Amino acid sequence: MEKARTMRIAANLPHNLWKDIVEAACYLRNRTPLERNKWHSLFGSVFKKQPILSHLKAYGCKAFAMTADAQLKLQRRQKLEPRVHIGYLVGYQSSNIYKIWVPHKNKVILTRDVIFNESAFFDNKIAHPELRQTISQLLEEIEIPEEQQVMESMLEEETFEYSDESDEKRFWMKSL
Repeated sequence: MEKARTMRIAANLPHNLWKDIVEAACYLRNRTPLERNKWHSLFGSVFKKQPILSHLKAYGCKAFAMTADAQLKLQRRQKLEPRVHIGYLVGYQSSNIYKIWVPHKNKVILTRDVIFNESAFFDNKIAHPELRQTISQLLEEIEIPEEQQVMESMLEEETFEYSDESDEKRFWMKSL
């Protein structure tokens, strides 16, 4: 539990992810060499081979996991749709499948299609739902200045005309 507590505090992750944090701590502990075991890991003692450690990343680092639609290439027509979930590494399912916590969905997803930024970590100030709700309320209350409303009305008054002179198609934009 000491390792899990330390990992949660260092990564600045919320308490509700305790299950994934404890599982990750066990996963890492089983692959860590111990002095009392002649500098062999528990994994190595059981399976008689050294564990692969190349897939391990900085715990709690920022992760860019592909969305399910992007993995299936369903978003080719919708170019402006998001292709990744921005999340944080909270565990390992196997050597090529990672557990990624996506704060805006408050959900842990399993994926292998992920890119890590090991120098960026979770900032607790951004993910508080109360703060997000307050921000969205403030955005709704913002009033548009009168000058900008006048400019928007001018844009609505612009008309387009079509002329077919000398077999050439030309478009004019006539502003009032």
